[in-house]
Amino acid sequence: MFSPCCDGLISVAAVGVSRRRDRYIMSLIGHEDVVRSVAYSPDGLFIASGSNDGTVRIWNVSTGEEAMPSLYSGHGIVRSVAFSPSGKSVAAGTKAGYVCIVASPGSRATLRWLSGHSGMVCSVIFSPDGARLASASADKTIRIWRIDTGHSIVVSGLQIVREVAFSADGSTLASVSYDYVVRLWNAITGQPEGQLKPHRPEGIPYSVSFSSRGTNLVSAVAGGRIAVWNVSTKELISSYCTVIPVNCVRFSPDGQSLVSTAGDTNAYIWTIKSSEYMEPSIILGGHKRQVHSASFSPDGLLVATAAADNTIRVWDASNRSKSAQPMQPEPRSVTNPAVNLLVVSRDGSFMVYGLKDCAVLVLNTQTRKQRFAPMRGHTSLVKWADISSNGQLIASASEDNTVRLWNARTGAPVGHPFTRYADGVRAMALSPDARWLASGSTGGVMCLCDVASDQRSNIIPFKDTGTVQAIAFSPDSRVFVAGYNTGYIHLWQAEDVCSLWESLDPKGGVIYSVSFSPDATRLVSGGGGGILVWNANTGELIRALGIETQINGRASIKLAYNAMSVACSPDGRFICGGSSDGSVQLWDGLTGESNATLKGPGFSVTFVAFTPDGRSIVSFGGRNTRVWDVDQIRLQYSSRSGDPDMALGSSALKDGWLTGPSEERLLWVPAEYQKYLVNLPCIAFIDETGNSVTIRSEGWYHGTKWTRCWLNDARP
Repeated sequence: MFSPCCDGLISVAAVGVSRRRDRYIMSLIGHEDVVRSVAYSPDGLFIASGSNDGTVRIWNVSTGEEAMPSLYSGHGIVRSVAFSPSGKSVAAGTKAGYVCIVASPGSRATLRWLSGHSGMVCSVIFSPDGARLASASADKTIRIWRIDTGHSIVVSGLQIVREVAFSADGSTLASVSYDYVVRLWNAITGQPEGQLKPHRPEGIPYSVSFSSRGTNLVSAVAGGRIAVWNVSTKELISSYCTVIPVNCVRFSPDGQSLVSTAGDTNAYIWTIKSSEYMEPSIILGGHKRQVHSASFSPDGLLVATAAADNTIRVWDASNRSKSAQPMQPEPRSVTNPAVNLLVVSRDGSFMVYGLKDCAVLVLNTQTRKQRFAPMRGHTSLVKWADISSNGQLIASASEDNTVRLWNARTGAPVGHPFTRYADGVRAMALSPDARWLASGSTGGVMCLCDVASDQRSNIIPFKDTGTVQAIAFSPDSRVFVAGYNTGYIHLWQAEDVCSLWESLDPKGGVIYSVSFSPDATRLVSGGGGGILVWNANTGELIRALGIETQINGRASIKLAYNAMSVACSPDGRFICGGSSDGSVQLWDGLTGESNATLKGPGFSVTFVAFTPDGRSIVSFGGRNTRVWDVDQIRLQYSSRSGDPDMALGSSALKDGWLTGPSEERLLWVPAEYQKYLVNLPCIAFIDETGNSVTIRSEGWYHGTKWTRCWLNDARP
């Protein structure tokens, strides 16, 4: 509680969800494994969920309890669930390829199985009249089933189909698949009715949804692009770069908002605008692990989310006024909000950002002011950049399929743009000596360009057709490495483009980031399989960090989220990783022991780097840059002291609370201020507003001295 006559904090007490200032309402707990899918009943009274534990569960929204016994699929993971329009049945798609139709509470419908798919059923959806059901499968087909007979029409000749959706009148079916295309089908005959602009430059489309009137359709891709289409004309209405990778998107019932989930612990509500860039109007954060699915209630006032922490959460999605006023931006020299931190110079003197207006911004690290006017020339969002080791040359790559070179001291363009990228630039790196420029495409093609001659000297042949996700050169510029979304890692010699070795992530996960050790003897990769350390000479896997490791006999350390970025310290002592759950992890580079896990506000950390002296770590996530003090990290996480000041300094943000090592609640932080929080070992915070919130222990009266808060001249 707090008192107006007190100078400091007396205590923090939980007074119930209804008095919390965030939007969290309740958790539905019962699943024993990852919850993959969630859906509201048409009357909004029930929620259906499907899980990796093989069950379909139906929950009473009013009580939070299960409305009926759990239904075991008998065919493995339940990947998708959907209510029928009458609310009397629930369909579930399973890993074994079966579609299960079960009774909802109060219904006499019998259990039915629809068989025909030979691969996992990724998505199920009823037609608006309830007479048909569409299913999308990893067997590269769509089936449109008649509910009364169980017969189906098969649509084949596709890649893996991720999701399907019916239009409001039931006449059209939309699908998204691994061939990067959004397709429209006649929902009665299964005949094609056209396709929308390929998503290939941005990545695989993961989700599709019709508006309630059926006039618009939204699609989303893993690369962070949300596109809204006119269904009748098949024209693009608006396209937004969300920065945050999107794996699920749904229209609100009124068609004015969207809810999306990504590779982090949040769900995001977006207000649809005619803009090339938008930010979420509401962030729903609180899950402990990745959120897989979200669904609006029929009245649009609530959102249910399903996550890998085995829970479903229900949130307030209304546009209510906030009880606390949000912080307002302060005037500063940077007038264009940064979209993404792309790279930090090797001497640590400046950082390169991509801006939402397609420009490139160079920011002085110490003063946080721009060196010169933003560099312009790209016509689409800049997603990748690199800097030569002498700090004189900047290379930038954009979604406009070009790579440009810039003078890092003046911002002037250098030479002509590299424009030979028909299928989209997906990753790029400049060699430290600025001789070579390596780039990779969505189609898996690797190119090595001679910077001086402005020629693409080599197109590197390779059997893998997956997307190039990450590229890095060795410190001496002699070799370079590429990581693919198929889990492969490949090393080449730069001079003659000779392949040295190739290896596969044991878990087969996407490789998001690669980095060499300073002596070039080790290679670190980050991806869906965690952080892996390789022998750079042989390609042999040395160790896996964050998958399952015992630290001094204590509980195992497990990296439960994708490792989006990795970096090695200048002396090779440490390895740093940025995770999709918003955490930054520090490891001993030689032993593999975990030194610390630093938790931010939950945004995916897409960039990490050490400063040249190795004393700080720079991380970027959620459009915020944070600088962490390495010595402070080691001090706090090695301390066994019960000092409350130390506990406050090393606290983590969870559900809006700063929590201690045993998740005890220390201090509530209003939602409006959470993204600006700067707490040791974080020593600096940079975002487009210039705001920051610092937590200090001055005036904090704890333990036996808590009564001093009543004294006018209190001294701890």
